[in-house]
Amino acid sequence: MNEYKATYSQFVKKEGSNYLTKDLGELIYDNTSIDQTVFVESHESEMLCSVVAIVGKGMKYENFMAKYEKVIDNAAIPRSAKRLDIVEDKDGYSLYLITVFKTHVD
Repeated sequence: MNEYKATYSQFVKKEGSNYLTKDLGELIYDNTSIDQTVFVESHESEMLCSVVAIVGKGMKYENFMAKYEKVIDNAAIPRSAKRLDIVEDKDGYSLYLITVFKTHVD
């Protein structure tokens, strides 16, 4: 098991990697420019939680905001998506925070 953890750690910390391979925990939770109260977990909700969506550069902001509720059918809280104020990665991916019901998260 330690071998897999070491391999994973090397993979996600590879220099120049994009959001798909980076450790988003470090990027998001250690970022002082993000107000941590935007995360539902900071309010100790029993029914809701925050999830991060990685959105490709081909998806415009308006299109994502219009479609994310349908993609996460019956799980996303309407109008809860918020683009995280983090610079896009080298491949143009953006991060969005979405509030969902805990029962729909594995």
